Amino acid sequence: MIVTFREILWQQVQQTLDLLKLYLGLLIPIFGLKCVMDLIATGQLFWWDYGRLLGECIGGFIGLFLLIDVIGAAWRYYRRT
Repeated sequence: MIVTFREILWQQVQQTLDLLKLYLGLLIPIFGLKCVMDLIATGQLFWWDYGRLLGECIGGFIGLFLLIDVIGAAWRYYRRT
């Protein structure tokens, strides 16, 4: 059976999506805790900062794993026999 690069990459992306679900499941409660701590400590919430930080965290995760997926899929495609 011949496996194409697209199939290998799709397998990698599916694994990354599972990791992203786990990452978000852990990240959202941490942001919620930070919001509560800021509300208690300063009496206000910094929505713009929270949104920007959350966007940077998710964007960094996606960018990093996109690079890892492409390199991993290329390596698996090259090494297939």
